[in-house]
Amino acid sequence: MKSYTLTDDHELFIYDPKRYYKNSEWLNAILKQMKLLLNVNSVALYLFDFWADQYTCVQSISDDEIELPHHLPMSILNKVHQYKKLSTKSAQLLMGDNEFERIAIASLEEDGDVFGYFLFFAKDKHQLASDKKHYITQIVKDMELIIYEMRKARQSVAQANKYENMYNITQKFHSSMNPRDVLAEITEIIYSIYPNFKCELYLSKNYQEDLSLPIKEFIYNERYADKASAQAFLTGKLKIESTNDSITLYAPFNGKQGVYGVMQLTSNEISHIPNSEVEFIRLLANTAGNALENAQLYQQSNFLIQDLQLINTFAHELNKLECLTSITQFIRKQFRSSFNAEEVGFVLINDLGKYEIEDASTSFFHSVNNTELITFLLDKVKNEKEAIFISDFKDRFEDVLLPFSSVILLPMVQTDHLIGIIIVLHSDSYYFTFDQYKLMISLVQHSTLAFDNIILREKLEQSVITDYLTKLYSREYLDEKCQEHLNVDEQGVFLLIDLDDFKLVNDSFGHDVGDMVLIQVSNIIRREIDGQGFAARWGGEELAIYLPEKNMQMGRVLANKLLSLIEQSTKPRITASIGLAHWDHTMKLTLDELLDKADQALYRAKRLGKNQYQIISNY
Repeated sequence: MKSYTLTDDHELFIYDPKRYYKNSEWLNAILKQMKLLLNVNSVALYLFDFWADQYTCVQSISDDEIELPHHLPMSILNKVHQYKKLSTKSAQLLMGDNEFERIAIASLEEDGDVFGYFLFFAKDKHQLASDKKHYITQIVKDMELIIYEMRKARQSVAQANKYENMYNITQKFHSSMNPRDVLAEITEIIYSIYPNFKCELYLSKNYQEDLSLPIKEFIYNERYADKASAQAFLTGKLKIESTNDSITLYAPFNGKQGVYGVMQLTSNEISHIPNSEVEFIRLLANTAGNALENAQLYQQSNFLIQDLQLINTFAHELNKLECLTSITQFIRKQFRSSFNAEEVGFVLINDLGKYEIEDASTSFFHSVNNTELITFLLDKVKNEKEAIFISDFKDRFEDVLLPFSSVILLPMVQTDHLIGIIIVLHSDSYYFTFDQYKLMISLVQHSTLAFDNIILREKLEQSVITDYLTKLYSREYLDEKCQEHLNVDEQGVFLLIDLDDFKLVNDSFGHDVGDMVLIQVSNIIRREIDGQGFAARWGGEELAIYLPEKNMQMGRVLANKLLSLIEQSTKPRITASIGLAHWDHTMKLTLDELLDKADQALYRAKRLGKNQYQIISNY
């Protein structure tokens, strides 16, 4: 489509009638003829200026230079309406000097409405004598019709030009599916039609990056609620503010589904905006609003398609992954590439209600200095029980020293149970958009299902190799791990533990209490060997521990510590006997031989009085 631009003639017709009249040859000819017919020194024509809301001098003819007032004072106009002419005194008030003996003034009317005035200036009072009044009145009457029709024709042409322009503008607007192009076009059009106005566009933060447009961020809060720009946005109605120095018009960009911003037009050169121009600006803003809405909807549909494609690809890739670490690594990579997140953390809640930082979390979350911050963020999610979107964390939580401003907290909830949160951070305020936040929620919902499936699968696998009561490994699993280490290690230690007089505990307190004692001892063992070896329920009240690559002395230290902790920490109090066996690569023991060695050491500890450990040195 051909680009639309305004010519100088268009500008004159639409905005600046004073220039049009001053350059008008037909009007100049009329004033010259009247000056000759009336034999006066000067003739001036004042027409009503809708922009100034006053009668403005648009054309004058004079023998000598004359300084005419730009606008006719209302005090003089009131006298005109009363006397139909001015006295010499009034003339002096008008001109401020005694150069002219007489000034006559005659109104131009149509259907009782005054649309202008003729002023006749004479240095000799006989030139405008009373006996010439009828002659002057007749000439003015003849010219009145001509000027009225020409003025009406000019206004009709201007009106036609405006709405022809509106048609062209509408076509141009709706040919663009880019909001930025629509905003650029509305700005260009405003400056072309109304060059004396300063145009500013109040829009959301989404447009702030385009420095080529006169865009300001639209802010709405309690402080700004009463401003005309905010009222125009809220009501969808055009607002006008006037001061002694300027006039400002606020035109909302109305669409069918809402208001998309406010156009502010300010001028220091006019004091009034004609109703016809107000209506034209309103239509122009509404046209721009509809075009902006269509462009945004088109962009949103494209974004939605992209989001759906991302979600589909995301879910498809998640289904390929088989462990928790690979899932978190994939999510971290996706969030950093799609949303430019600086830090992404995975905080998982274990069965004991404590949080654990997943290894795939970025470096910020692995620092021990940030433990309290992570706890604070986790508590926020627990309290609000939903996702949290914080655009300026430093402003909202001044007392919390978090080196990031944009914070998104995404809970992972499965069957009303919080299994963890994903934390997304960026140092810039208002960095993430609300649409990105909603997309992250969708991705996390898919991720949560994958997380839960992996956790359930790991629990199922764990249940196969662990004892349901003590949560220690099964004997079969321990046998497999011991055999693996016997094949590749240089040495190792095996401990066989039996609770002393356990049958007496069951008979005295019941089997439930006996189970609790087993659980207490198992927890002690699991805590003490964390990361160093494997523990299993060997059978009944017998428990076993294998320590890879540990020597005899390390086995002795652990056996002594376990004996002490079991005796001091169990309720009801119980003791244990431990059989200790050590091997190294020079012995060439089989698994059965190692186990038999530990069993003999346990038998010796029982026979020698219990609550002790024994070692079979030679085999």
